[in-house]
Amino acid sequence: MVESSTDEHRSPSDLVQLGFAERPDEWFFNDVFPSKIGGKPVWLNPDNPLKAEEVLCGECGKPMPLLLQLYTPEDKPKEAFHRMLFKVYRSQMPENNPYYTAERIETDPEDNSSDVDILEIAEDEIRWERNPNVSGATLCVVCGLHGSKACSRCKVAHYCSREHQIVDWTVGEHRQRCKTLETSVDKSLVATSKAISKVLFPLSEILSEPEEASNSTDKEYEKYLSRAEMSHEPNSHEDLEDSESTVDKTFLEFQHRVAWYPQQVLRYARTEYDRTETQPLYVSDQDKPTDQDISTCTNCGTARQFELQILPQLLNHLGVDHSIPGALDWGSLFIYSCPDNCVGEDPSSEGDIATRQPYLAETLWRQNFSSDGMEQKLLSHRK
Repeated sequence: MVESSTDEHRSPSDLVQLGFAERPDEWFFNDVFPSKIGGKPVWLNPDNPLKAEEVLCGECGKPMPLLLQLYTPEDKPKEAFHRMLFKVYRSQMPENNPYYTAERIETDPEDNSSDVDILEIAEDEIRWERNPNVSGATLCVVCGLHGSKACSRCKVAHYCSREHQIVDWTVGEHRQRCKTLETSVDKSLVATSKAISKVLFPLSEILSEPEEASNSTDKEYEKYLSRAEMSHEPNSHEDLEDSESTVDKTFLEFQHRVAWYPQQVLRYARTEYDRTETQPLYVSDQDKPTDQDISTCTNCGTARQFELQILPQLLNHLGVDHSIPGALDWGSLFIYSCPDNCVGEDPSSEGDIATRQPYLAETLWRQNFSSDGMEQKLLSHRK
């Protein structure tokens, strides 16, 4: 079942892999399989970037910027050897493909063996590199989506949509730079940082580490819950009638569990094969998804399973102005994906399976804080 009770304290068997947002270091920009927040997407298949029409906002109709991409390789099936999540889109390809090669990092100067199975080498002894002969598809200079439209004057700058061409023409000052680009030898810096920052979220690297149980005991948690309930002790018969709804115990558990690692921005649950499906860390008793809410995989029909949770702490790294009505906000975002990593195939594409796999859309569920949870959140900030 997707929904489960959270009245009882979670056991260590529910421990997950945590993600933290950090400022990218110099090595990050050489990583061909980055896990990151914001910035331009780094496509797993450089010949097949997402198109603007595939990521249009349901409210305003404009292309949505990248929120997050996460490198999540798996052994089964072989086509998921390389696997990348672009929020709700899954992209994957087998180990043998035309885009990437594995180089062994020599740690022992006396070990000159070259005929070694890559699967037998420790992960930290392998460096993946992109094939320099693959140029990849043309990308939008502003957001990194497929750049299907070129500037009619310079023919150098490409865009995914008219919206981003206008942004670059005005905010990005392409109007002043267009003629220079037409004759310039260096085409690498086509769009200015002004245009990019207008559209994209700020870039952060995602670093991960396993969650470890806090020293807090179940008795300490019960005391924590008891104190919260006492702070809502009813003062009248009317209050007594509503006392059961004055404390959102699920939110209190969320607070308690996140407090183990306050800087975490995501929780990755699919860490082992044949593991019992881990439930999300819900932020409220309300708006929990049921089995009927999470659709089966549209490609193979298998029931999707919970894979990843994006916490509200990530909003602190996006530069969101919460004073604006309707600003981006959530309690948690839950991503459910096909547990079989089923392989799709684009019949219009040519080549081997590595180049024919399309993006497979998975399911995202948004849960907001309840009013009681928000009240308790404000109280905790005032203490």
